[in-house]
Amino acid sequence: MVKFTVSFKEKTTGEYIFYQFAITVEESKDVEKLELVSAVRESCSHPIVIENPTNEDVKVLKSQFVFANDYLEMTPDEIVIKAHESREFNVNFRPLVI
Repeated sequence: MVKFTVSFKEKTTGEYIFYQFAITVEESKDVEKLELVSAVRESCSHPIVIENPTNEDVKVLKSQFVFANDYLEMTPDEIVIKAHESREFNVNFRPLVI
């Protein structure tokens, strides 16, 4: 739990108001599990579609994803998703590619 206080003060009169917050942050659950299977030195890929339901453009970086396998790569390195649109990343599984 994170606790903090936010205060606002009027400069000329000295009037103030404050708000106290107590926020609990929980670990997110997996949204989807992908299983990529390939023979050695053969690759396979799977697209991941990301939607932007907001009114603002959103930049998504490859570094925001976590992989549990050294043979996975993701392209492109970053995408900008315009408001109310969707784009896709490609997850590539390349076992023992030298």
